[in-house]
Amino acid sequence: MKPKAYIGAILAAAVGAGLWAAVSHFLSLEIGWLAWGIGAMVGGVAFALGGRGPVSGGTAAILTIAAMLGGKSIALDAGIEKGLAERIIPDDHRELMTDADAYPGSEDREALRKFIVDHSFGDTGSDEEIEEFLEVWEPSLVLWKTEKPSYESWRDGRPSSTRRSAGSSCSRTPSASTTCSSSPSA
Repeated sequence: MKPKAYIGAILAAAVGAGLWAAVSHFLSLEIGWLAWGIGAMVGGVAFALGGRGPVSGGTAAILTIAAMLGGKSIALDAGIEKGLAERIIPDDHRELMTDADAYPGSEDREALRKFIVDHSFGDTGSDEEIEEFLEVWEPSLVLWKTEKPSYESWRDGRPSSTRRSAGSSCSRTPSASTTCSSSPSA
């Protein structure tokens, strides 16, 4: 197979991967005839650029399979991002609005300690966690409790929604990304 046939077949496979990803992602379909079409395109380009014989055909077949797998991978990644945006972020809004409605205020230290643990803003409700919560989260929760922002307005200044889990230390702030580090389990 001539070098330009290889290059052409690789480029055709890249175009095929993009087609497969676009159809799979935007139409939520995997169409069998599209696979045949990608194969014909890759093989046709290789043939048109001088590729002949079983090596050329085998190379085109391998490139076609790689194009479909690459397209599936691209579509999967895009679908995961789309799914996260459509499902998880609205869930974060609902969860934080529920937290805001349940927020007892900072006057009763024991109620606040219980709220911090029950709503996963901390692990133990220690004095250190209470101080961090009051500095980082209380202003937002008080605002959300009174203003009840819509999902759209909340999303524009969306806080990170990652909660602390046992054995991890997470910085959870209304305006920045969450950073976590694990501590060894006992």
